[in-house]
Amino acid sequence: MRIDGQWISDELGTMSPVIGGTVIISDGEYPTLFLVDTGAEQTVLGSDFAEALEPYKMTMADAYLISPAGKVDSYSARVRLAFVDTTGRKIGFGLTCSVLTDPTQANTHLLGRDILDEFTVICDRRGNVVTLLYPPHTYQIVG
Repeated sequence: MRIDGQWISDELGTMSPVIGGTVIISDGEYPTLFLVDTGAEQTVLGSDFAEALEPYKMTMADAYLISPAGKVDSYSARVRLAFVDTTGRKIGFGLTCSVLTDPTQANTHLLGRDILDEFTVICDRRGNVVTLLYPPHTYQIVG
């Protein structure tokens, strides 16, 4: 299985690896770009999902997010994410993710290691490659 992403430029011109996916909840499906973040322990949805996911809010003792700016207000919610592989097949994941609640925080959606650890992750800026691989797909470093 191979799920391809792309490099996109933010408002400052910084290139970032992203993978397109869909957040699925009972009232609909929401196409979303996820920043591939190998440093994030879990997947995080930005505050634009806070209201829609409020009915799915879970209480977890001592759960919080830490960012470079410090503690970030959030809650946990059970969601379903879907990605489309290179054959057009939809690949789904059910997971508990964090949802940011402060709209003044960056509204970035992070694809964290709770999903990334299932794949071989390739983010090659020079080669313009962002891809998630799962057997039978592999890669080889030559040279």
